[in-house]
Parts: sequence; structure tokens; C-alpha cells
Amino acid sequence: MDEELRELFEKLDDTDDKLLELFVYRLNLLKDIGALKKSKDMEIYNPERERATVSRLLKQAPEEFHAAIDAIYAKIFEVSGTIQNKKKR
Repeated sequence: MDEELRELFEKLDDTDDKLLELFVYRLNLLKDIGALKKSKDMEIYNPERERATVSRLLKQAPEEFHAAIDAIYAKIFEVSGTIQNKKKR
């Protein structure tokens, strides 16, 4: 394999490892948030928060990646709902 390509793949692998660590951390936070909301009889599903999160992130991201970030966070929110056991009203 080309050395330059190998180095880029190595950086990509390192990035994936860091993302995994952050995703696990995020999922654990979601479990805690879901449990707290349930204990307070609060609605789990919060579409306003989801929209605000994506909006905040898109303001920080290069425009060329907006569609990808929007798609990635749609999937993250879908999985988040499963973790929190969200119910739509």
C-alpha cells in the first residue's frame, strides 16, 4: 500500500477510536438523562432540543459538510431515542 495512503488510513483509524470513546460517553449520558426524565415523569422525546443541537453544530461546521452532519445527527437521534426509550406524544 502507498505510504501516504497508509498514513491517512492510520489517522482515520485513530479518529474512529476517539469517536467511539465519545459515542460511548454520549450514550451513557443519554441513559442518565432518560432515567432522570422518567423519574421526574418528564417527556423523553424533545424535538426542539434536537433541532437546536443540529442548528448549533451546523453553525460551527463548514457548509460543504452540512448535509452529512444533518444525516449523521438524524441517525444519532434515532439511536438516542432507543437508548432513552423515548415516546412520541
